[in-house]
Amino acid sequence: MTPQKATDYLKKKDKLDDVCAENFPVKDTFIVGDTVVVTDTLETFEVYTDTTTLRDTVYITRTLPGKTITKTITRTDTIRRRDFAYENVLADQVRQCTDLQLQLIDKNTKLSEQIEDWKGKARKRNWIIFIIIGAIGAYTFLKIKKLIPF
Repeated sequence: MTPQKATDYLKKKDKLDDVCAENFPVKDTFIVGDTVVVTDTLETFEVYTDTTTLRDTVYITRTLPGKTITKTITRTDTIRRRDFAYENVLADQVRQCTDLQLQLIDKNTKLSEQIEDWKGKARKRNWIIFIIIGAIGAYTFLKIKKLIPF
């Protein structure tokens, strides 16, 4: 049975999600974050005065400067989910890329061997051409000097 046929069969029987959940569970990891305490203080430096007159006496009522303190506590926790099914998909893609890379390396080594073979043949051909040109030159030299009769 091919993977596509198995997938189609499980979809038709409505069991694909059960099989995937059973074989590839999602793993949760809880990471406790740091607690950050922020304190804000707001002070007002205005002085309020109020005068009250009662009979012959003047009373001055004063209000002290106001002060506001705000304390904020923040804690950030993190939940990480690990999806094994997606990890397997990525692992398959990495495996395919590695196989392709190995195939390219093999092809590259074969081509390098062919290049070296052709370079050897070219060197041999160059020597043969050099020997033929030397023989023709020697024959011509000897013919000009009339050392050979033919």
